[in-house]
Formats: sequence, structure tokens, C-alpha cells
Amino acid sequence: MTELKKSKKRVNENVKNDEGQQIKKAKSAFIKGKPKFDGKFKGQKDFKKFQKPTKEPEKTNWNELKKQKKELKIRRKINKSKDMYDLDVKAKKIYEELKMGSTKSNKEELCQQLYKLFKDVDYSKLSQSPDRARIIQMMLKKASQKIKNEIAEKLIPYIVEVALSKYGKFCVSRLMTYCDKEVREKAVAAMLSNIVKLTNHKLSNGLIDIIFLNHASPVQKNFMKQELYSDLYKKDKNKNVKTISDTWKDSEMMKNGILNSTKINLMKYASKNLVDNSLVHAVLLEFLENADEKNKNEVITAYIPHLSAIASTKAGARAAILCYLQSVAKERRAMLKTIKEHVFPLCIHEHGHVLILEILNSTDDTLNIKKTIFPSLIKNIEDIVSSEYGKRVIYFIVSPTKEFLHPKTLEELNKDLKLGTQKKDADIRQKELVEAIENELCGAIKNNARFWVQGGHIARVTCAILQNSTEKNKNLADAFDSLSEVICDPEWMVNEIEITHGLEDLKKKKEESVDTGKIKKKKKNPLEKPKVENEQKLIKGIEHSGLHIAIKKIVKLKDFAKSFLAHFSENVLNEWIKINRACFVINEIFEHADEESKLKIKELLTSVKERISSQSHAAGFCIFVSTFIECFRIYSGYAGNINSNLLDTTGFLILSVVIQLPIHIYLTISLYEAFFKFQLFLQIFESLVIFIESCLNFHIVRKSLKEKNLQFQMLYDLNQK
Repeated sequence: MTELKKSKKRVNENVKNDEGQQIKKAKSAFIKGKPKFDGKFKGQKDFKKFQKPTKEPEKTNWNELKKQKKELKIRRKINKSKDMYDLDVKAKKIYEELKMGSTKSNKEELCQQLYKLFKDVDYSKLSQSPDRARIIQMMLKKASQKIKNEIAEKLIPYIVEVALSKYGKFCVSRLMTYCDKEVREKAVAAMLSNIVKLTNHKLSNGLIDIIFLNHASPVQKNFMKQELYSDLYKKDKNKNVKTISDTWKDSEMMKNGILNSTKINLMKYASKNLVDNSLVHAVLLEFLENADEKNKNEVITAYIPHLSAIASTKAGARAAILCYLQSVAKERRAMLKTIKEHVFPLCIHEHGHVLILEILNSTDDTLNIKKTIFPSLIKNIEDIVSSEYGKRVIYFIVSPTKEFLHPKTLEELNKDLKLGTQKKDADIRQKELVEAIENELCGAIKNNARFWVQGGHIARVTCAILQNSTEKNKNLADAFDSLSEVICDPEWMVNEIEITHGLEDLKKKKEESVDTGKIKKKKKNPLEKPKVENEQKLIKGIEHSGLHIAIKKIVKLKDFAKSFLAHFSENVLNEWIKINRACFVINEIFEHADEESKLKIKELLTSVKERISSQSHAAGFCIFVSTFIECFRIYSGYAGNINSNLLDTTGFLILSVVIQLPIHIYLTISLYEAFFKFQLFLQIFESLVIFIESCLNFHIVRKSLKEKNLQFQMLYDLNQK
């Protein structure tokens, strides 16, 4: 065998050598036959110039090419589904008519036509293609309840298959939104025993989240959670099992097995990045509350990159807090790095802001917080302060007291400190946080002081920042100066009702600012005025009900009076003496100022003394007179009606027309520019009542005089006879 192999090798080598020699000979022959180039171009007569081709290449007709491609596409569609093509064409025409808002025909009838077209077709297959899936969605939205239920009955047996498809999941979401409660319960029941499969899939994960949050009943929610606990509950459900701890009530031997199976499921979701699901959040929280340290640590390390995504629900936010509190210092640093990008949306979120509060409350490494959390806070400080939940974060950093935060939140934060491994004292931690951020906060007030006193709620945050600032703060004096400049501005106006922004409003703002490149629709009527959202009346800032309370607190601060009086002039004082609330602010400044500032205020007040004394108080006098006379007016009207006394009714008429009606007309005119519009409406109503009473009373007096005159005539005639 070896000799045969050697002989074969020799033959192959000889063949290769022969082929190589032949190639070399061919190359040398080609090189010899090729003329050599001298290096100079002599321009011989024999040389022929390059000639252009006589025939030009034919131009491609792009329109015809497009037509051909379109025809080819249609032919392929026809060949692919010969039976469905004609139905699709008819259905699309009806769908386009349904989709239009200006359709005059009855939409339920159009939906009935669509339903008749697809009556004998399998809806589970229809939902796989994009065009047909849209048609099913439109039918589920616009059709009658009977047709909706019939479509649902055809979809429910294949609902798992439909939910896992790219376009079918939208049909399932429409079914859950527009169908009856009974149909929804049937749909959820059909999904049970496939919950783990659906939550593990990228397309159906979001659908399960919506179903668990909005559509599933409490019993169905428990059944959905049971499937994530263990495969034991895949087919057999137990109504008594409401949490993971109920699974091993009867036998403790099951505890380790169930915790291991739930851990495996939770680890899968973390590895596939399918964590933003309310069902997963609920199971994760239960697992962290009941698992042992080893299993707990494994899950916590897996969920380090997903803390910000988890904090979108109440259970998820609580699970994220437990992950942070029960982790080691190294893991906490990794968590803060992942949260760094999402600090701003977490601060303004209903549940996310609680996670930020817990991090600030339980972290000893304040330098790391200064690097990770505070930069994003300062960058978006105005949007954070404008939101309801963002204010709480700033309050906690600056002053975590019952004055600014709810007592329950403070109690929960103190309870959670027992779960962590803190070494620093809470007061030292809070002091370090204030020192780390106070310069930036006062700098933000200095740069845009008008924003920080645009409403009562925001001004309260401003007051909290300034109250708790230390002497080391470099921007404190500048912040005082810029605030006093705004407050002393005679033209300073604010909205009557303060507008607070949520997460949705901020998203709309961003969408408006981004240039999408789309052509914006013009107004139909150019004379029509554009509608302004949240259009409100502007009033003077010092006259605002909430602002003046916050200003009174700011004015009490040390060294604020000096910067305030630098901008407070006689012209401002002339405007302020007309406003009641402004006078209280001046009083507060005088009480808490030093002696030099008090002398300046006295000088300004003496210059305006004559003007204050010359101010009329007609409105107050009118109110006093009207209340005094109203007693006599009501008595005379009551006596005149009961006793049928003409003198009393005439007295009621005279008091109403001559005194009360002119006084009330004067008061309505004086209250025209009042802050509380309710006073004005009440005054107008009272004036109208007095006017109607006067008219009716005049008619009664006139009638009674005629009757008295007739009686007198009758008596006179009798006496004559």
C-alpha cells in the first residue's frame, strides 16, 4: 500500500513540473513578440487617432422600466395567491374609504362588506401580512359589536400564533381594546399556559405587558405570574396562590425548586433585554423579597444594566431599590454608571423619582453621586423643577423635612436605610450633598431669575434652595441680586395659574423642536387666529396669591434686604402701595432688615406719605353703607308684602333704586380688574337681583296705587249718593 501511494505522488509531481514548464514557455514567447517602447512619442503617420463610435448607445426609458417592474410585481402576487388577489383588491378599496375621515357612507355597512369578503378565510393567516392585518384592525375598530365578536371568535383559537407574528400582534391589541369584557377574558384565557413563551419573544413581550396592566382580571394576573414561578403551574392553576411565598405554604421542600425555576426565567429576560414588562417586575420583586442571598446576588448582577428600565412601574421601582440597597459598593458604582444617562427621565417619572430618592438617601460615596447624578440634574434643572415629581428630588437634596416632603415618604426612606450598608450619618450625608450642588443651583437662579419666580410652586423650591445654602456658596449674593431685580421690576408679569409640565408635555416639546423635514399643513383660513394651548391672563407678579407667600419667605433671609433695596426705587413704591399684598412684603422686609436698610425704607415711605393719605377708600365706605341700609330695605320689603302696606313697599323701592343699586354698580366697576373673578361675578349677580327686585316692586306699587285710587273713587261716589 505504501509503494502504491509513493508512485502516485511521483506521477502527480511530474505532471505539475510539465505544466509549469509549458506556462513559462508561453510567457517568454509572448514577451518576445511584443514591440518595445522607446520612451519617446514620434508622431508617425501610421498612427491612428482614437475614433468615436458611430452609433450612440440607446437611452433607457425609465418610465417603461418602472411599468415593467410593477407588472412583474403584480404577476408574482397573482401567482403567489391566485384565490386571494381579487379579494385583496376589493378589500383595499373599501379599507381606503373607511380610513378617510370625510366618508359620508355608513362605516358599519362598509365593515359588513369587508366581513362578507373574508367570511370563509382563516383570520390567523390573514393577520400575517401587513395589508390584511391593517384591514382586520380597522374592522375591529369601526365594525358593529356583533362582527367584532365573530372576528374575535375566529382569532382566539390561534391567538398565541398571531401574537408572535410581526403584524398580528397589532390585531390582538385592537381586539383587547375594542371588544367586550367577556371576549377579553376569553383571549387572556387562551394565552394562558404560553405566557413564558410570549414574554420571552421580542414581538409579543410588549403585548403581554399591556394585557397584564390594563386588561387581565386579578385572578388572571395571578395565573400569569404562576407560570413564571414554575412549569408546575403551566397547565394546572391554583387560585389560592397569589404570591411566590404561597407556593410552598403546604410543603417547604418546594421552595428551592420554585426559586430556582423563577431565577432561570428572570435571567433569560435580563439576557434578552426583555425587562421592560410589568409582569416581570412583579415576579422580580416577589423573588427578591423571598430568595436567599446566593440566588439574590446572581439576579442582582444580571439586572445591573436594566435598573432604569425596571423603574417604570411601582413594583419595578421597588425591585430596583432592593437591587441597589442589597448590592455591594462595586455593584453600586456600576449601577450609577448605567443610571447616569437616564437621570432626567427618572426624576420626572411617577415611580422613577423614588429610585433617585433612595440612591441619594443611602449612598455614602457622595463624590460619585456628584459625578453621575448631579450633572444631568443641573443640565435639565428647569424642566425638573417644572414637573411635579422633579421638585421632590430637589427638595430632598436641599431640605429633607416635613415642610417640603410628605411624612410617609420620609418614613419609607428611613425604613429602607436598615436594608443597606451605610456607615455615614444621615446629617453628614445630606450636608455633603448640599455643598456639592448649591453653587450650581444658585448659578441657575442667577442666570434665569424670572423662571424661578414664575409661580408659587417653583418659587417655593427657590426659597428652599436659598434657605439651605451655606456661607461657602459663591453665587448666593448674585442670586439675591438677580431675584430682587425681577421682583422690583414694575413690568413683571406672570400667569394667573401656574403651569406644571409632565413627561408627555416634555416629549411634545422635543417633537416640536426637532425638524422632521415634513411639510407642515397651512391653515385653511388665513384670517383665523391660531389656537393657543393653556392661554391665560397675565397679572402682576407681586399680586399673585402663591408667589407673594414665597417672596415673603425669601425676604426674611439674611442679607437679602440689602440687595433688594439696591433695586427698590420710589417709582416701584408708588406702584406697590396700591396693592395690598405688596404692602405686606414691604412690612416683612422692614421687620427682618438691618438698621441701615430700615432707615432707607423709612425715607422712601416719608416721600410717599402724602400720596398714601390722599388715597380714597370709597369702596370700603360704600360696602359699609350698603350693609347698614340693607337691613332696613329687607325689613320694609317683608312688612310691605305681609301687611300689604303701601308705605313700606314704597320705602323698599326708594332704598333699592336711590341707594343700593348705584352702590352695587360702583362696586362692580371697581372690581373689574380684581384677581379673584368670583368676587366680580358675585357682585354682578347681586346688582342684577336688586335691579329685578326694583322693577317688580315698581310694578306692585303702581298696581296697588291704582287699587287704592279705585277704592277712594267708590267711597266718594257712595258719600255723594
